[in-house]
Amino acid sequence: MEKYKEIKEFENALQEADDCPDLVCIDNIFYTMDEYDEEGKEISFGNKKYNKGFVVKTEDRYKNGFNDAVVEVFDCGCLRNDICYYE
Repeated sequence: MEKYKEIKEFENALQEADDCPDLVCIDNIFYTMDEYDEEGKEISFGNKKYNKGFVVKTEDRYKNGFNDAVVEVFDCGCLRNDICYYE
């Protein structure tokens, strides 16, 4: 698992990557992938302890990979109860 100092650093690394990690550490907070869409446009991550999250958005990750990935941060309103978050 890679660790990043800030969201923008993760976004830049993701644009060069072939795949999206299931777990990522940004600014010493661990985020677990908790949902993705079948259309290839969004992947969401959350942290239960800090009630934070972010979404990775792409035009179509299946066709174009993550070269156009944009990360949008949000405060979680709801987290899943059917998965285990890392922290």
